[in-house]
Order: sequence, then structure tokens, then C-alpha cells
Amino acid sequence: MIAPPPRRRAPLALASACALAGCSSAPAQPSRPAAAVLPPADIAGAAYASPARWSYHPAPPEAAVAWAPSTGGGCVVVAQGGQRWTVTPESRTTAAARPDAAPPGAAAQPVRCAGQGRASAAPAPEELTAIVRRSPASWMFVGASGAIYEASSPLGPFTRTLAPPEPLVQLAGAGGSLLGVTRAGGVLRWREELGWKPALLDGAAAQAGSPPRAFGVAMTEGGRALALALPEALFASEDGGATWARAPLPAMGLSRVGALGGELLAEGLLASATWDPRRAPAFSRGAATLPRADVELAIAAPRAPSAAAVWLRRAAIAGDRYVEAVRPDDAGAPWRLASGPIDGPLKEAPLPGTGECGSIKLGANGRRVVAVCAEPDGDRIVARVLRSEDGGGAWSPAATLETADIDQVGVAVAPEGAALVTGVCRPSDGADGCKPTAPLLLTRDGARDARDAVTLAAAPTLSAPAALPAFSADGRSAYFLGYRGKDERLALFVSHDGGETFAPRSLDATGGAGAGGRRRGRGRGRRGRPGRGRVARGARDRRGERAPPRGRRRRGPAALGSRRAHVPHRGRGRPGAHGGARRRRARRSPASGGAWSRCRRGRRAGARVPTEAARTSRRSGSRSTAA
Repeated sequence: MIAPPPRRRAPLALASACALAGCSSAPAQPSRPAAAVLPPADIAGAAYASPARWSYHPAPPEAAVAWAPSTGGGCVVVAQGGQRWTVTPESRTTAAARPDAAPPGAAAQPVRCAGQGRASAAPAPEELTAIVRRSPASWMFVGASGAIYEASSPLGPFTRTLAPPEPLVQLAGAGGSLLGVTRAGGVLRWREELGWKPALLDGAAAQAGSPPRAFGVAMTEGGRALALALPEALFASEDGGATWARAPLPAMGLSRVGALGGELLAEGLLASATWDPRRAPAFSRGAATLPRADVELAIAAPRAPSAAAVWLRRAAIAGDRYVEAVRPDDAGAPWRLASGPIDGPLKEAPLPGTGECGSIKLGANGRRVVAVCAEPDGDRIVARVLRSEDGGGAWSPAATLETADIDQVGVAVAPEGAALVTGVCRPSDGADGCKPTAPLLLTRDGARDARDAVTLAAAPTLSAPAALPAFSADGRSAYFLGYRGKDERLALFVSHDGGETFAPRSLDATGGAGAGGRRRGRGRGRRGRPGRGRVARGARDRRGERAPPRGRRRRGPAALGSRRAHVPHRGRGRPGAHGGARRRRARRSPASGGAWSRCRRGRRAGARVPTEAARTSRRSGSRSTAA
């Protein structure tokens, strides 16, 4: 890249010099050496394997987009959202629920997939429309865009994606071949070593310019395949779709083809035709029907971790374990505690003494679990704290507190067992009720049956109830969010003594005057300037120091180097005006002899920058008073 000429950099350098000098009439300071540019830090060595990972637990679907039978009488189902499910029938499930169990000649009954469901942890990036099982180790899932996603198992991650040359409306496969029907009625054949190639159903008709238009295809093991086309014609192949022969069948109103009991079947309105080249004749008429395309689902999925429960603080994550307080279905029944690994199923156990709880908030760390149960007691809301040291097996009462709103309650547990609870306060008999501010620290001396010691954390600058408590990994530091009293800004309160005392840390990432979270006081006009030449009592200047008394000159070292040590109050002009509106006078820089003009006040009061008119007047040798 070619660097710009030096003369184009002059205005930028001049403006920078003006900003550094403050546009004052003081002699120019010698230029400082440029700061050394540090080389970019090499963070490649800081990379590490993050323990964070996705854990996908969707709710059981109510309807299926497509399904396919699996071993053991189960089903493989795809649902909305790219979901994949396997349904394992229970022991009491009868054979009538299997898709291939309908007796010959009977009307097709709706397929029912009922049993325990399990969802794939790797949903497809788009909606899935069809399932093809090539072999026990190769499952194909067709996307809405026509892409084909392959997995080694029904729920396994996708190993590769096949993109056909044009979108497919139907796909069938077995062994090492795939057959697809395009939207234009053509047939595409895929082989591992050849990829996608067109397959001609009737070469003579294609040469005559009127090839048959395929709309259905089916395939089974051994390379046997059937293709149904318009006008009504059925074609058969014994080599995986490489060559085709027309079936010698009369018109039967054939509407679809598929596999039934290991045989290929073409279903029609008048009759159906079954094809097996190993017998003579190969085609036989019958009344068998293919299973219906839709399926009735009755999936019973075990309880899984819920992000919504964690957000509502009804559940907590401790490492790779998950605990959740489950609301009972019957009024008065005790709550249940669901716990287990994040990836695996959860086990439920009753939570004793929680039958009257209207809501429960949880906090956990390792095997230590702390629950806050909210119970109404007249005009108060009692918050009973329960503690478990073995992951929810046994519980003991820890403390009895109060809360004004259960939604404000948050619980954090340290590794050694201390608990930081926000949104609660000690019980009181006063009429004012509970007004929580700083969190309460609950500690236990080690005795299992002893109640916790309750201590109010020291956070003197907190002006509102604390929220979202947390402990560091070692438990030495504690945190919560709250509003700082001096400026009502959100701050992170940090403790380095285990949650006993807290100090605020500003969350304002902006620079300038507001970086410290300073609030504009009263008596200030537009842009934070004191209004009409008056200085409010107790106000501070831009350095954060107290403004001098009215009409007095600042004394001591603080007055050195200050251009606004004296704030007059005569007239109605801005601060510093003498007897009316301020006149803008041009100043000449002692170093360069150029003309300068006083700029408008910005964030930094009194700052001056050179204007184009001033630079023009300097080149012409005249003085300028341009604003």
C-alpha cells in the first residue's frame, strides 16, 4: 500500500498538537518521543480445550415428518426442527403395532410408534423429509433442500453430506447404491465410486423424445429396485438401478411402490403387484397394501435438563451434574428433585417437607445442594432454607428467612458449603416487612444437625436488592450484581473474603467523563456545564475536585496549571465571561506564529482546535476571528 504524501498528514499532526497543547497561549512543549509499539501477543499457546459443550434435549414430538422401521420392532422418526428420534417399544407392545405385521388382504392400519424415545444430540441443519437405511451402519436422511446427510447410526452425528446435481423428491437405497427421483421425473443413481449418474428407464422412449416420467422408486437388499412412472408403467432392476426392464403388467392404477416384508410391492387402486425375481412368475397380483406414510407417536421421554429451569433458578448446574426442583402435579404433594449428569437421564426423588412450598430456588456445588422454599405465612413470605450434603439424598433445615418476592431470590454455593442468598432478609416483627439489600451469607460449622449461621454481607454502597450471586471456583471470591448508591449505576460487587464484604466494580466500559460512573449533579445545564455562571455547592470540576467557593480563587498546589482557577459570576454569559457575552478572539501560537480560534466547548471544557479559516489566515499573514 502506498503511503500518503507528508503534506496530507500535516493537518492531522497540527490538530493533534492543538489537542495536546489545549489551544492555550502557553509556550509549546517539546514533543515527546513516540511510545514504543508492542509486538502482538502470541496467544496460540494459550489455547485450551474448553469444557463447555452443547447438550441438546428437545421435548418429545407430537407428530412425525417421516419414519422407518428399525430392528426389534422399533421406529426411527424425524420430526420438525431436524430432530431424529428412536422409539423402543415396551415389553407389553403387541406385534400389531409393527409396520409389517398387517395380515395379507387387510386394510392398512395406522402405524403406531410407542415406547421410550431417545433424541439425537446432533440435529440436522435443516428440516428432514425422508429416511433411507442402506445398511445397519449407513443411514441417509434427506433434507428439504435436497441434500443427503449420512450417519453411521440413526442418532449418530452426520459423517458426510451428499449434494445431488438437482433436488430430489424421493430417495431409496440399499447396499452401495442410491436411487433418487428428480422434480423433472428423471432418475439419478449414486455409487460410491461413480457419484451421481442419470439412469434411463426406457432407452427407446428416451431416444424418441418421450421418456417416462418417474414419480416413485423403491429398493431392497441385493440391488432389486422398482420405479413407477407416468403414463402408468412399472420398471424393475436387479443391478441397483444400472439397467431397467418394463414389467409385463396391465393397468392397475398403481400409485406408489415400497418394501413390505423383504419384498417389493407396487400398490394400486384395483390391485397390487409383488415382485420377486427368484420365483416364477416374478410378478404376482394380490391385495396387500403398503403401510401408511403417517405414524401415530406415543413417545415417553425421560426428564432431561432444561435451560428454562436454570434461567428461572429452579435448577442449577454443578460441573457436569444437573439438579432441578420439579413441581408436583397434585396440590399438597412434596416437590421432587431431579438430578443426574447433563448428558444422561435424570433420576427423581422426593424432596421432603416441601408440600406447602409455592416455589423453590436451588443452588449447587458438587454434591452440596441448597434449596430455598417459599411459603405464605399471613402477610409474610417465609423462605425456609434446606441443605443437602449428598446430592439430594438427605436434607436438613438450615435457616428460616423472609423474602418480599421469591423471583428475586438467588442462591450460590461455595465448594466448602457456604451459601450466598440474595433477595432475602432475617425475620423481623416490624410492620415494614422484608426489604432485602445485601445478600445473606450462610455458613455451617460442620455439625450436620446444626443450623447455619446467618450473616449480612457488608456492601455499604449498595442501594437496591442484590441479584445473581456467584462464587469463584475456589470459593474465595464472591460476586453479585447491584446498583451503586452514589450514581445508581449497575455495578459488579466483588468480595475476596468469601462473601463477607463487597466492593463495587464499575461495569461502564466507556471512557471520558462518564468512565467512573459519575452522575451529573443538579444545577448543571446542557452538556454538563454549570448553568448561568453559577457553581452548585458541592459540585466538582472536570478533574473530580471540588469547585472553589463562589468568587474565590483556588489556593495551594491545586491552582497550579489550572486555566480555570477563578470562576467569576458577573454578567449572564458562560462561566468565565466578563460583563456579557464572550467575545471570541483569535490567538497566535507563540511557537508557530499562526492564528488560532477558540473552538466550541465539547466534552473537555475550554479545549481549542485550529479551524480551516485560522490556517488560511496564517498562510496569508492576517489575523482571523473566525469562530
